[in-house]
Amino acid sequence: MRAPRLMRRAISILLETLACWCLATVGLQPAGADPQPSHAASEIAFTKGLMAFQQSLDAEAAAELSLAAQLDPEAGTPRYLLGLTLLRMGKAKEAVAAIEASLRARHRPEVERSRLLADLRAARRAALEEGAGPAASPPATTVAPPVWRFEPQADDRGSWEGGLDFALGTDSNPNLQAADLTLPVPAGQPPAVVRGAQRDSVADLGLRLGWFPLRVRDGWELGVDLEAGQSLHHRFDFLNLGELRGVVQLARGLDPRGYLSGPLGSTRVPFGARGVSTLLQAGASAYQLDGSAYLRTAEAAAAVSFPESSAATLRLELAGAERSFSGRGLSDARRSGHDLSLGLVQTFFLGAGGERSLALDGGVLDRQAGRPFAASILEGGAELALPVAARWRAWLQGTVRRDRFKHPESNLFVLFGPRRRDSTARAAAALSWVAADRLLVTARCTYSSRDSNVDLGTGLPDLGYRRLTLSLGGGWRWR
Repeated sequence: MRAPRLMRRAISILLETLACWCLATVGLQPAGADPQPSHAASEIAFTKGLMAFQQSLDAEAAAELSLAAQLDPEAGTPRYLLGLTLLRMGKAKEAVAAIEASLRARHRPEVERSRLLADLRAARRAALEEGAGPAASPPATTVAPPVWRFEPQADDRGSWEGGLDFALGTDSNPNLQAADLTLPVPAGQPPAVVRGAQRDSVADLGLRLGWFPLRVRDGWELGVDLEAGQSLHHRFDFLNLGELRGVVQLARGLDPRGYLSGPLGSTRVPFGARGVSTLLQAGASAYQLDGSAYLRTAEAAAAVSFPESSAATLRLELAGAERSFSGRGLSDARRSGHDLSLGLVQTFFLGAGGERSLALDGGVLDRQAGRPFAASILEGGAELALPVAARWRAWLQGTVRRDRFKHPESNLFVLFGPRRRDSTARAAAALSWVAADRLLVTARCTYSSRDSNVDLGTGLPDLGYRRLTLSLGGGWRWR
């Protein structure tokens, strides 16, 4: 194995171990669970054994790799490396047994099969020589370290999948107003006016259904996604938002994670080594605000991904949308129009399988609408996804957006005033715990800050705002 790969794996496992200890220390370990889950303990033992193998500390390597194999009976990689260690120590018969056991394991060793079979033949030859030789201890065998690779997992997913999600939370500024700004609400809705400093509690419900009727490994994959959602506010009923959305997706390509992403969401593809992949998407959605029609959209998008290496992928995205606002209540018909956007996403995979990843993205959007709302938008951001312990996953995200409106009417309050300019920063974090095989518990936090050049007058606030949301919820998955 090459040194950089060894160091990356060792560092990631050590970080995971530290996170396990921290979570156990602050009491986040689920009740009745082992303080040190067997899978995490197996990874730690494997890493120690791997490092000892690289340093030719064969006795220490054999002990740690044997422990790793005991803690995770389904893993073939620890058994294979144990076989190489025993072969190097001159214990050829034990080496044969270990390598053969690695072939029978549910998760095959992460090396080329040709290399594994060649090592098995070498061990068997050494075992024959050992049996035919004198009673003295046989000499040690020189073994070259293998080059590891990711072994694609079997695709046992069915044609259907779905999820039911719910969350309860608090929103410091659901009306998206400056703290000192007071505005009227839609007619007939209590209270008559609201201020930006008023918070509210909110419940969110969501249902998703995915159908994958066509699955051809070397061809196009067809997927259909249907989503429905509803938010329920405690005080501000006029902000209750309902959503119904459908997306049809055609994908061509392979990915170790088993899915591809695009502007309109993600869809399944077969597991495999990354290559050039294509994703075509078309969708429509309808939104209701307080039970009345608010917005309808029709969208189309395409994404092409180019693997730069086994650990990096560049994705080019193109999307268009037609938006139609009803003009009733909080909806303004002048916002109707169409969008055209172009984006780039650079993703770095920090470990085998893509569970740890860092994505950097940037894009530009041209919004055609009524003169007060036509704008050019620039946006960039970063997202970090990583496992922090067994059954625990974390996401961190940050984005910066700049809206540059095209016409003086965008100022809204000053006739022929300066065109509106908004800058918005957003940070989000989520921590998920897989409580059971299909049950997910998630805590989320988001903070948004917008600055605007629109001046409402002397002593009055502008259109900027600050917003903090906190939520805790769960989700049920099936497939």
